[in-house]
Amino acid sequence: GVASSTLMIVGRAEAQDLAEALAEQGIGSHAWWGEGCHRQPPFRTCPHAALPTTDSLAAHSLGLPFHLEMREREVERVAAALGRAQRRIAA
Repeated sequence: GVASSTLMIVGRAEAQDLAEALAEQGIGSHAWWGEGCHRQPPFRTCPHAALPTTDSLAAHSLGLPFHLEMREREVERVAAALGRAQRRIAA
């Protein structure tokens, strides 16, 4: 079987800003939740209540490289790039 998991670290930075700063360092990322299901074309017209938690998670969640075959040096590279990106955004 296949097991899937995610690790969520909630930060203050906007995901798009982090994605751009990571891309400049050669690190790919993915807007994990997009903008939220309620904003996807098939569901835009569906009635829904205010979704502030969904909106916040969508704006601040970013998928980073993460797989079983990553080597320690690759994990360290991603972590270092993320740290640099966060410092650059905070400045």
